[in-house]
Amino acid sequence: MGTSRQFFNSGLYLGAAKALMKMLGVDVGPARLPQANPDTDQVKALHADIVAMDFFNWSSRRPDPVKR
Repeated sequence: MGTSRQFFNSGLYLGAAKALMKMLGVDVGPARLPQANPDTDQVKALHADIVAMDFFNWSSRRPDPVKR
């Protein structure tokens, strides 16, 4: 999961967050300048890290409805 940490330290956080949103099916577009966007290889590495931590399975869980 080293790639994920690199985004925090490289100024790519916003671009990586937007890439993650796109992976989740919500395309919010690229980050605007002066923010940077990850390149294709970085997005693939981010995706591999996220899959390794089982994020997509976790994020698709829905909480039980609140019983009132």
